[in-house]
Amino acid sequence: MTRTARQNASVLGHATVTVVCAHCSVEFAIPPGLEAVLHVNEETFYCPFGHSQYFPKGATAEQIAKARAERAERNLANREEDLRSERASHAATKGHLTRARQREAAGVCPMCHRSFAQVRRHMDRMHPDFVEVHK
Repeated sequence: MTRTARQNASVLGHATVTVVCAHCSVEFAIPPGLEAVLHVNEETFYCPFGHSQYFPKGATAEQIAKARAERAERNLANREEDLRSERASHAATKGHLTRARQREAAGVCPMCHRSFAQVRRHMDRMHPDFVEVHK
């Protein structure tokens, strides 16, 4: 019958950590202090049947949190730069549109850039609100 870590603690008289062998799947207990050392140093240890084991080094919780924070800061900086670029693009587009409307109101053809007096008079007489708003 397999014992849990709590049952092992009561039998052995102190807290233990249950480890499962990667080769034979047998469960065995080791002290938590030893587990911490084995994680940090990547030292080899053995299951009761002699199979070699080790805990591969991985990132600590602090390193993971630091990496996430750095990634979030980079993402924020990228989004701020994207926003600045889009605002500049919007301002340029708005300027081009304003100039085009003013030229139309003045009777300038958008294709050949020639001015036509009839169009200018038409805009002044028939659409005075368009001319005033876009000048």
